Amino acid sequence: MYQSKSSAPQNTPKHPRRTRTTAKHRSSPKEADSKQFLIGSLKAALISVAAGIALLLLLCAAALSTDDPAAIAPILSRAALILPSLLCGILGAQFTSGAGIASGAVSGIFMTAILFSLGLILPDSEAQPPAFTAITAGTCILLSCIGGYFRTHSHKKQKPHRKKKA
Repeated sequence: MYQSKSSAPQNTPKHPRRTRTTAKHRSSPKEADSKQFLIGSLKAALISVAAGIALLLLLCAAALSTDDPAAIAPILSRAALILPSLLCGILGAQFTSGAGIASGAVSGIFMTAILFSLGLILPDSEAQPPAFTAITAGTCILLSCIGGYFRTHSHKKQKPHRKKKA
């Protein structure tokens, strides 16, 4: 029988330039999980930094309404660091499917890195000593770990429901 040149065998692909991915090119499930873990932690850190900036602006406005804003400003700035650090750990555990302390620590490291880079970019009238910066970074990471722990262990155990006696 006569076959035309345009008819192709059935087992050839429709798109010859597209090739299948080999096992070497595919990412393993562990790599995908670690990418999602890092993306979730970074998302939590960015949201926490934004919340911290908003809280800092509110607390600065509250400090300016007092008689001596310079005396109360350091205390309020620490509050503007502590609360977003806890939020960072809670959100890190939420975005990374409840990884707990590890997600809190990674989120806290990201948050510390973002705050440190913002401190380098923005002009500072008074430079802080390195020991103070290290203590602040450690506190931020520790509070993020605590937030991650509380997020994963905050579920209360529910008592089983008793049937009503008739």
